Amino acid sequence: MKRKIIIALDFGYSLDDNALSSIDDIALATLVLTGRCKNCIVLAQEKVHNRIENLCKHDFPLFKLETGQSTTSGMTGGTWHALRAAKRIMDQYCLGDSAILISHELQFNRAQNQAHKIGLYVRRPKGVTLPRVCYKTAEQWWCRNGFGWHLRELFGYIPLKLRGQL
Repeated sequence: MKRKIIIALDFGYSLDDNALSSIDDIALATLVLTGRCKNCIVLAQEKVHNRIENLCKHDFPLFKLETGQSTTSGMTGGTWHALRAAKRIMDQYCLGDSAILISHELQFNRAQNQAHKIGLYVRRPKGVTLPRVCYKTAEQWWCRNGFGWHLRELFGYIPLKLRGQL
């Protein structure tokens, strides 16, 4: 039986571990999906990985994508680097090139485009709604509301494009 691969990306983390954040929403969506599919492997960016580890015992392989958090420069951390780390693990363990992507709804389309550029084919989860809430406690200003996200995407497009990340 072929294993289902789930990639879970960080978005809107808070420095206060007690504050509710999009990380909680993404971790919970990932856990709901793992409960519905047998034989899955989860590749989770650092904050989501840690939240899953803290929430429950799990019976699925869970890999940590340690890439650091996104910066406005895009040179380190963030979606592109997390997807590249996921691709390396998938190649290393001969897991194929397709996965289910759990991310914040605002992040999904760009992440899907970046994944395709890397050679990964990601799709939305069936039966699980991607998180949509933005929290004021988010450490990164661009994750606190939709306007901030779209503003950052607008100004971040050219640098990402010039680096071949879009």
